Amino acid sequence: MRGRLARLVALAALLVSACARLSPVSRPSPDGASRVYSVAGLNFEAPADWSADGSPRQVKLVSPGVDALLEVRATAAPGSAATCLSGAEEALSRGAARWTA
Repeated sequence: MRGRLARLVALAALLVSACARLSPVSRPSPDGASRVYSVAGLNFEAPADWSADGSPRQVKLVSPGVDALLEVRATAAPGSAATCLSGAEEALSRGAARWTA
């Protein structure tokens, strides 16, 4: 009986933790016009009136008119920080090319 009760309590705890929502990590910018978001060590600014959803590992920002979207997600990458930053630079270049083409 105790074993079954312990399993039920553990299952309930897992369900509660899986449903718990974590907010994106952010703080106001010095001038208050924007917010500084942090995703796995990457800091970036977005206008203060954009709505944000996500967690400390990913953030989705939407402009008030819903005409702009910014998504930032952290994933594990093998190798050194320099390799990771190089890959990030390439990804940003590919994304920018889509907007200018």
